[in-house]
Amino acid sequence: MEEGKETKINISTFLLIIAIIIITIMGLFIYKLNSEKNIEIKKSADFQAQVSNLNNTVNNLQSKMNTIAETINTSSTPVQQTNSNESSTTQTIDNTFKSDDIKYDITKKKNQYGEEVTAVIKATKDGKTVTNEFEMSALIADTGTMVLPTIGSVALVADSGGEYYGVNIYQLVNGEIKKIGSIGCGADMVKEVTYSVEIKGETTAVITANRNGETTKKEFEMSASIAKTEVIDVLGLGKVVLVAETGGEYYAFKVFRLSQDYTNGKTNSIIEVGTIQYLF
Repeated sequence: MEEGKETKINISTFLLIIAIIIITIMGLFIYKLNSEKNIEIKKSADFQAQVSNLNNTVNNLQSKMNTIAETINTSSTPVQQTNSNESSTTQTIDNTFKSDDIKYDITKKKNQYGEEVTAVIKATKDGKTVTNEFEMSALIADTGTMVLPTIGSVALVADSGGEYYGVNIYQLVNGEIKKIGSIGCGADMVKEVTYSVEIKGETTAVITANRNGETTKKEFEMSASIAKTEVIDVLGLGKVVLVAETGGEYYAFKVFRLSQDYTNGKTNSIIEVGTIQYLF
């Protein structure tokens, strides 16, 4: 009789242990499920935040692109249609520029050998001044400032060595002075020249240079749609042609000019000599 009771107690104890183990396993399983659920909820919240940030960024970029488009539409002269069989347009070059309130001060700094190869640029806007130093690849020959179409006020630093003469372009962008491009104005630069630009389709620029009655023409295929063209003078060195190409968030001016054989002054061709990029 006692043996039977003892057997029943042992069975009850065994079943109780089994029950405890099952409950423990189920508790751990439920805890794991809750933990995974919380992780997924956090991931979902983070993802929603990223999507919201991306939407804000897209809206900001779209607003800036709209501003650029408005500037182009208000500053460009009307386009005149040419022969319909040629499927091209001619754009009159104007000198309308975007103005802003950035003021630049440029000084030259000597290295240990007494060479002026470092430009110290100060940019002041809304009462705040930002300073940055830029080391040139050759001796600094000249400095200056100007206002570029669409882009705005910029600082220019020319460095020179042998036949090389380059004009580096800097701008205050989002509180930081950055290099936005350069123009090659070497010994083959031509001063006495006038330019006109014909736009074929959306991406082809036909540039014509007239020098003392001698006409030179050349086509250039852009990598994006042509938005506008301008002719500017660079530090009194001579004129260059700016062809703006734009696509999506990209906006930049390709720079072209007439070249010559500097040994005899004979005209060579129209060449690409740089890029100036609009930075958001």
